[in-house]
Amino acid sequence: MHGSMPQHLEASGDGFTSLEFTPDGTRLVAQFEPDPDLHTGPDHAPTLAVWDLHTGQVLMQLVSNEAFSCTPDGRCLIYSDEDAVLRRVALPASSQAGPAP
Repeated sequence: MHGSMPQHLEASGDGFTSLEFTPDGTRLVAQFEPDPDLHTGPDHAPTLAVWDLHTGQVLMQLVSNEAFSCTPDGRCLIYSDEDAVLRRVALPASSQAGPAP
């Protein structure tokens, strides 16, 4: 990865529970506990975020139940949603992503 990783990444939650780098090292997927003071309504709070490690920007937020994993090629994220159903979504490209293999 070119450049340096941001020193501070913040989520709108109450503590991280799991972290995983994408295989190319350009993004970080983190699962966190929702902050009960911020999300008290019927809508589920995002509990999974994907950061661009070059810019520090959040690329995607999802509601996840307990499990997630990046596919070996780094193109997709598999996660368990709020209904405990496994879902697959395309991961947004990092600002430092190279050409697709």
